[in-house]
Amino acid sequence: MEPASEPTSLPSPSVGPPIKPGKVEAISIMVMAGGIWALIVGLSFGIWGVLLGLGTCGIGCVVVLPAIYSLVLGVIAIVQGAKLLGPNAYLEPPPRTIAILQIVNIVACDVVNLILGILILVFLEEPEVRSYYRGTGQPSA
Repeated sequence: MEPASEPTSLPSPSVGPPIKPGKVEAISIMVMAGGIWALIVGLSFGIWGVLLGLGTCGIGCVVVLPAIYSLVLGVIAIVQGAKLLGPNAYLEPPPRTIAILQIVNIVACDVVNLILGILILVFLEEPEVRSYYRGTGQPSA
């Protein structure tokens, strides 16, 4: 009779990144789309401001200031949106600051980013989104 062998322990399942909820994916897409739209608004406002400045002997160049803000927002939002669309988005902080910057972009008459910024702030208050960005979401299977 053979001696009873000890049961071998099974390897513990590796805990991967949390599953990305749909609202987190929507936030990522809204940040990226808002950044692209802000670049379009900034470029068009900038061109319009320069032409207006030429036509008014420099007085119309005041319009260029919101264009600069919009261009900066566009670049920052696209970079952050690309990070949030990646697989390690849960390691990034919630894009609350980007959402506020999108709302403030109303100074460039950007209604699209105003709406996107409000939607992002509303989505960030959802429990599933908060737990995802805290890294306490359900592990992937």
